[in-house]
Amino acid sequence: MKKYRSLLAIAAVVALALPAFAGASEKCHYDTQACLDYMAAHMKNQAWIGIDMEYNENGSATVTKVLPDSPAQAAGFKVGDRLVALNGIDFADKEALHAEWSGLRAGQQAKVKVERNGAIRKLAVTLAAMSDEVIAQQVGAHMLQHAVVDIAQD
Repeated sequence: MKKYRSLLAIAAVVALALPAFAGASEKCHYDTQACLDYMAAHMKNQAWIGIDMEYNENGSATVTKVLPDSPAQAAGFKVGDRLVALNGIDFADKEALHAEWSGLRAGQQAKVKVERNGAIRKLAVTLAAMSDEVIAQQVGAHMLQHAVVDIAQD
């Protein structure tokens, strides 16, 4: 139990100290160590845009924050942009969108269709590698959610 409290405290500090970054809201189904090992091994290879977003009922997502010095800021993303499609794949098609995103790497360019003030715009964003700070925030936020699941199961 002490191990989980320590993990929860560390994750809370990390999650609160760094800027938020959109992530999956689904609970992890793996044990804490397996989950942490997987994230540590794979997140360095993931592409990063640098936005926070909220999913909408219609399947799109709305940008709630553009992180400073991020690829999104360089590409011209704005808070309030409604994300419509990524490389031609509609945001409502979660399975296809996930498959597309999983195949993208840092250095590649992605084309994102957004709706801003009623007009459709196409933004080209050159993806970057996740910084250590972004990885720490993602792991912290995920582990915070995951640790709560582990504690409840004990």
